[in-house]
Amino acid sequence: MTPGCGVLWHWAAGAKDTADWTGAWCYGSEMSAILVRPRRGKIFAGVCAALADRFEVPRAFVRLGFMFFGLFGVGEFVYVALWILIPRDD
Repeated sequence: MTPGCGVLWHWAAGAKDTADWTGAWCYGSEMSAILVRPRRGKIFAGVCAALADRFEVPRAFVRLGFMFFGLFGVGEFVYVALWILIPRDD
């Protein structure tokens, strides 16, 4: 199996063994290797933009996810923790 390829994706694509996984979708080489908060394209602190850029998903999805988890009181704490932990892009 190629590094960066998800086993679940291969199973969902119908691959029966590892020999069938060679043509499956992989994200390893295109994904950003570092996690940094960008200076541009951010709304508040850049945490959602950093996560979206790192995992190559739309920023709106990540922002909606934090808003959803914010309803349960978890999103705010995770956002602040990531704000402290993720370095700023220089």
